[in-house]
Amino acid sequence: MTHDTEHRLRFQTLVVALLNDLLRAEPDALDRTIDATLGQLGEACGSDRTYVFQIRAPDFLDNTHEWVAPGTEPMIDQLQGLDAAMLGGWRKTFEEAQVIYIPDVAQMDPDDPIRPTLELQDIKSLLAVPMSH
Repeated sequence: MTHDTEHRLRFQTLVVALLNDLLRAEPDALDRTIDATLGQLGEACGSDRTYVFQIRAPDFLDNTHEWVAPGTEPMIDQLQGLDAAMLGGWRKTFEEAQVIYIPDVAQMDPDDPIRPTLELQDIKSLLAVPMSH
């Protein structure tokens, strides 16, 4: 088995285990389980931060859960009640259950409304995966 195949298999196994943890979580433990899941995903991906955002009616974004690596400043308090208009075309992409991947924030259009929020957090690249209920 190649190194890439082994890595992919380990990551897939982790994802399945985390999904099972989330599905089995008791309602009163769900927030703790989500936090633990974000931490394990963040560590496995080598990221500095992982988030869950919720679109709240009528048009606001709230950061409901956050994990940050050691030495990374938490931003959850600053990421509440954001104007969902900042998502621009992302909202349609999320509604279509599509992933958004930005390999280099510095290469984004300077007028993109979400760029300042990403730069505020010193985010260099981004993977945004929509979840719906």
